[in-house]
Amino acid sequence: MEVEKGQYYVHNGELWLRHDDSGNLLPTYNAFTPDNKSAHYGTLLFEGERVNLDANGKAHLFREEEHRARLGHGVELLDMGIKEAVVYGKEDAILTMDDFLQQAKDLVSLNFPNRDKVYVRRAVGRGAGLGVNPQGSTVEYMIMTEIWPEYLSGDAMFISSIVRPSAQSPLVVFDPHLKLSAHYGYASMAKYEAQSINTSPPPVEPLMLNAYGNVAEASGANIFVLYGSRISTPKLSDGVLDGITRRTILESGTEAHEFSFGLDYLLKSDGVFLTGSATNVKPIRAFYIEKSFAEALEAMQMLDKNLLEKARKNPIAAKVGYKFSKRDITLLKFQAGTEAGERKIAEIAEWYMGVIYNRNPKFSNWLTLVEPTLSRWAKEQMKNAWEKAGLKPPAHLLNGQGMKKRVLHRSR
Repeated sequence: MEVEKGQYYVHNGELWLRHDDSGNLLPTYNAFTPDNKSAHYGTLLFEGERVNLDANGKAHLFREEEHRARLGHGVELLDMGIKEAVVYGKEDAILTMDDFLQQAKDLVSLNFPNRDKVYVRRAVGRGAGLGVNPQGSTVEYMIMTEIWPEYLSGDAMFISSIVRPSAQSPLVVFDPHLKLSAHYGYASMAKYEAQSINTSPPPVEPLMLNAYGNVAEASGANIFVLYGSRISTPKLSDGVLDGITRRTILESGTEAHEFSFGLDYLLKSDGVFLTGSATNVKPIRAFYIEKSFAEALEAMQMLDKNLLEKARKNPIAAKVGYKFSKRDITLLKFQAGTEAGERKIAEIAEWYMGVIYNRNPKFSNWLTLVEPTLSRWAKEQMKNAWEKAGLKPPAHLLNGQGMKKRVLHRSR
């Protein structure tokens, strides 16, 4: 996926430059220090949101209040009060969640004015200092923006052998309302494993099961299955994130339900799709399972024998390139869905895109306008950002003209 990165980012209430006008990374690009406590001990809270441009050229964040509330829940639960954050270099300064929103809006307007598919990442974590105990450490936060095109380009998943912890798992603490970096270690390993398989193309996402063999979620998306008009998704207690897009589908007025189910239920369904702020609504048409894993699931009565026998007729020799689990494998491919299910998923996707692009007035209250005008904070910070980088501010800033189109850095 090609990503276009914004030139400015926010760290602890200050605006900084990531790269100069020619796209060269700057030595001052250091959002977190090497001994950052959250990076070492998995306590970084974050949110990812899309900014979409409607037909009238107005930019909107989707369900921003829910994203901010989920982040606020994590901040309170992990005792990382934003009031402790280092803001403008003053440790006693208070940052409200409204400030957090305004700075995100300013960053969107600075980096990508009048652009669609802007991805906004906000994160809060502990500051510098090794040692597991977080007491006494400062709280830091950052905001960055990028242009993300289509996040998932394929339509096949790999049933991962990496187990997703759930709220029911023994000796595991899992809060589905926390978007916490510690929860993504399993997801990252499963994603790497799936994408290292040498099928063409490789599976776009892993599907993780929980310790009870029930379907949980993908590495960065929730999963839904379709039976006729009935839409089902795993319960939060199965080890899934309380996703904002997941909530949206459940609240869409369709016949949507939460309950625990296994692979049989998924593979026999009329359709499967993924949801997420980056993913939107993505249909899945096939599943790969390692033959030995499929046979183990069948032996435990977690996979239908007839489905397994059908898939055994066309085994696929493959390799897993991920060093953590590098091996030669035999894959079995399971097709998913029906034509009717495909049409229904297309309808759901069209409805969702209509909502996030402000084409459905009934749900306009879910949209937060990103005003093109900059706040006083942003105007003051722009010049300082260039000076901190040891660069002369561009003429349009010295003349007080504000934003100007820039060359933006691209990377993969």
